[in-house]
Amino acid sequence: MRYLYVGVVLLVLSDWLYDLGLVDFPFSKSLRALLFAMLSIYLLRTGFQFRKFNFPFGHLLTFYAALNIIYSALSLNILDNLYYSIRIIFWLIATVVAYRLSLSGIFSKKKLQQMIISTILISAGFTIYFMTLPETEAGQNAGAYLLLWCLPLLFMTEKSRLKNFGFALAIFAILLTVKRGAMIALVLSLFAYGLTYIIIHGNIRKLIKLLKVLIILTIISSYALATNWDAIQTRFQDTSGSGRDRMYSMLISHWIHSEPSNIIFGFGIQSVQRYTGYIYYGEIMNKSGKYAHSDWIQLMHDFGLLGISFLIWLHIKMLILVLKSYKIRHPFTPSLVMGYVILFLVNIYSGHLMAPGAFYFGLLIAYSSAILRKTHEPTKSRPKYVGAT
Repeated sequence: MRYLYVGVVLLVLSDWLYDLGLVDFPFSKSLRALLFAMLSIYLLRTGFQFRKFNFPFGHLLTFYAALNIIYSALSLNILDNLYYSIRIIFWLIATVVAYRLSLSGIFSKKKLQQMIISTILISAGFTIYFMTLPETEAGQNAGAYLLLWCLPLLFMTEKSRLKNFGFALAIFAILLTVKRGAMIALVLSLFAYGLTYIIIHGNIRKLIKLLKVLIILTIISSYALATNWDAIQTRFQDTSGSGRDRMYSMLISHWIHSEPSNIIFGFGIQSVQRYTGYIYYGEIMNKSGKYAHSDWIQLMHDFGLLGISFLIWLHIKMLILVLKSYKIRHPFTPSLVMGYVILFLVNIYSGHLMAPGAFYFGLLIAYSSAILRKTHEPTKSRPKYVGAT
């Protein structure tokens, strides 16, 4: 299973090298295709049903994959839309594989820590480098949301100095981007983590320990914000949301005032990009426009009520997972609450579920679902073997 966590980390590295112009060839496309093939072979060997081995999110992920494949096959531009869909299906398949490997014990807590620390070192390092370039403007996405998803996963791993360093480095890099959405999600999710941590543990020692962490975070945050204070003032004085408020209103209005069939089934895959391309560039340009920058609005416009149903289903399943963990006072509960807060916010103001990088969210639900199942069920009721290493 080494190909899973090594391959995903290499994807992060290759994406950064290409985006910064350090390499001319997008190696990530070839690497992603190879990894996709290997993950698919694993599923063929262990059973292609996403729900196999009682993965709580299996039916949900199958539904989302089917939506993308069917809509792509029925579209006018089949090849382009299939490529778009495969990028989405990549993280869905990787999530299922991660669950099965975690359930069998092959993907251990130690390997999880190695993967997340490696991701943070690469992504935070390049983010800091990118944001300190003279020509880089504040508010760039850089690796902010990827690093944000690494935090609840990092909390699930064993204590170590390297873990503490990775945690501090990730927060520093997120704040350095001055990405408002990521900063808001960081603050609120950490608050949710701390509150849940106190409720779960509820003793003075744990509270003192948490206060020490908060002091360290305050110092790190103050330094990161002080180095970019002018940019922060400029970013937060802009209340337009980079024009997203107008785009959100336009897309919602277009969907609400459409035919009943479009309200139920949407306008088709990548319809937001086609519609905004027409609005901003004109039909003659035949140019792809902007994403919705909101999972709710993107899936609403593309798939109609079917897309909205998927997101509601996802949130219900996530809340069930959180409650299941809380019921037994599992140590993962604060991380899951933190993850849900991130999911809730990112779904509203950032398109996330349409990109391969959503795998880190998938890894959160896969690993925690597997560990909670092993906690609840006796060993003899679990599959003894879920594939080769």
